[in-house]
Amino acid sequence: MTFKYAPIHKWKKQARSAFYNILSQLFVIFFMLYVNSEVTEVIAYVSFVVIVSSVFYMLYSLNMPQRDYIRLEEDYFSVHRGFLDSRKKVSYRDVTQMSRVHEVLSIRTSNGDGEDIYTNQLSDYDLPQLLQILEKRTGIRIGGIDGAKEEVEQRG
Repeated sequence: MTFKYAPIHKWKKQARSAFYNILSQLFVIFFMLYVNSEVTEVIAYVSFVVIVSSVFYMLYSLNMPQRDYIRLEEDYFSVHRGFLDSRKKVSYRDVTQMSRVHEVLSIRTSNGDGEDIYTNQLSDYDLPQLLQILEKRTGIRIGGIDGAKEEVEQRG
């Protein structure tokens, strides 16, 4: 089962920011051409790198709602961590604690590692479903605030 990123305003804002980066680099190039009638190699290369990376980031941000944020498998779940990071896999058996504080679901494992799931990046329909499935598969109740229990039950 998969849970996709919610189509929130954040993705459009990031794409718009990348687009403004592209425009600013083009402005620098045209301004240099207007003032000096040439562009130095360093400025040209740096602008090219910024423009290309901004185009990729803009497309990446616009396509976020089509990406899987959380994948639930039979023995583990995985969380998408970002543009350059790989997915983080967490076995249900290794989970020792789950707590929800505001818009973050913190999951701690037996080896001391943990993973944070940002609940504001899930749709209102997907979030309760995900929480219920995680509680069922791990055997641990989610504690914290935001309507969740104050005490976190640990496996015995």
